[in-house]
Amino acid sequence: MLCHHAAERLLPAATTLILGGALGNVADRIRFGAVVDFIQVHAADWYFPAFNVADSAITLGVVLMLWHQVVFKEARDV
Repeated sequence: MLCHHAAERLLPAATTLILGGALGNVADRIRFGAVVDFIQVHAADWYFPAFNVADSAITLGVVLMLWHQVVFKEARDV
């Protein structure tokens, strides 16, 4: 996918964030036996799932990939 879209910027960046985040989580699994989560948001009795930098990279990569699909779908439809 990276080679196929080498002339673009958004899709390769999104793919790289997803792969980097996944590899970060794999490295944590190998090194610690679990993924270390260090950011946890809560208010009163409500808790948002804990996450780490790798999870944030994956999430941002997916959002950018979805945005790429919407923007380029509109460009193809015109």
